Amino acid sequence: MRRDINWEDYLGEEVVDRRSDPVGRLECCWTDGSDQPMYLGISTEEDRHLTYVVPASMARFEERYSCVRLTLPAIKVRQAPQLECDKPIDTAFEKRLGEHFHLEVAEHPTLHAHKH
Repeated sequence: MRRDINWEDYLGEEVVDRRSDPVGRLECCWTDGSDQPMYLGISTEEDRHLTYVVPASMARFEERYSCVRLTLPAIKVRQAPQLECDKPIDTAFEKRLGEHFHLEVAEHPTLHAHKH
């Protein structure tokens, strides 16, 4: 993932999985203290009120198709922990994300949300 992507520029864009199947829409992103994108909040077509959180490292923006492409299957997104976009990600929630996505999680203080 390019860490210099400003995900705020792509809020509201369509999100697809690794096979190009539609997943939903990019609703928000969470950044660390140095404004580096850490996690993305994705709502699905089935329920716009649910926001699934995925690591920003598992996404890229595809200019050609004007969409966010995940390296995950849609089912993995729909099983991801959920959090409202206006809530910060704390250490406990970040640990849950690490377990779900099988990632080593660095200790971050609270991550701040940016939403559409």
